[in-house]
Amino acid sequence: FFAKTTVMYNEMIWQKKLRDNHALFSVSSHMSLWSTIIFYCSLVINLTVLFFYPFSGTVDLPGAYMSGLIWAFLLLSGAFVVALPSGSTLICLAVSCFLRMVVSAGPEFSVTFLGIALIFFKAIHLISIMGRMG
Repeated sequence: FFAKTTVMYNEMIWQKKLRDNHALFSVSSHMSLWSTIIFYCSLVINLTVLFFYPFSGTVDLPGAYMSGLIWAFLLLSGAFVVALPSGSTLICLAVSCFLRMVVSAGPEFSVTFLGIALIFFKAIHLISIMGRMG
């Protein structure tokens, strides 16, 4: 126990420095959130590639009925986020925004957008890991 006192003291100093830097502390304290976001982004990218793999360059636009359903889902999920904010309503809003992006801009752009977002979230996740470790 007494042989590790210097290690524990250095960790206490690092935790004090971490708490003084509010931005790094807030990023580091939500490390599992960043990991979950990265997992869901990867999952959505893989599912998009699964459903739309032979990218032909053109997107078959859905009918007016399907487009209306996607818009209704987007508006309803946005209303639920405002009225009942929770994690599941936020996930529904993100899914509806992504569906709208796939229909409007195409699967290639949507996968590229999510890939860039994935790199951004991974950078934040690595910063949170380095902030935790000292």
